[in-house]
Amino acid sequence: DQKYQVFSDMLFLNEKIHIEGNQFFKVIDRDYPNSLFIYNYRSQDNWINSRLNHGIDSKNTSFIDRSLEVYAEDTQLVTMRWKQTRLEFEKEILAYFSGSEKLLTLDIEDVNLNHSEIISKFIGYQMDAKHWVWKGKKGEQSIRKNNFLAIKKLFSILKN
Repeated sequence: DQKYQVFSDMLFLNEKIHIEGNQFFKVIDRDYPNSLFIYNYRSQDNWINSRLNHGIDSKNTSFIDRSLEVYAEDTQLVTMRWKQTRLEFEKEILAYFSGSEKLLTLDIEDVNLNHSEIISKFIGYQMDAKHWVWKGKKGEQSIRKNNFLAIKKLFSILKN
């Protein structure tokens, strides 16, 4: 659909810099006042494990390897940093959008939820998850297998 843009996994990480793009939600809200935001979450342990197991990039470096390089810390300290950053982010985003209808929080581990239906109601537009794809460095990959994979890639939906 040409009316909508979705920004997800907004992350930059190299040997020296680590920027989590989701921390700029206030700027995005200011610059795109009609934006809607989806905060998808899962248990902290599963989230940390996902980061620890995140794949190898074109330079044969994993997410944790890059993080260890940036912070010059061991794995335990990096995971503690991630946990603290996540707690601060959750507190900040929930406080910022408190009382607003612009934020949907969605548990991506709850397999009993119909994620595409929940998002459809939230944005006021009927969506069919069979059309959801992820376009990344390796090209387009279908994520129709289930709603969980589709939601995992969503961060915010910005209306033009």
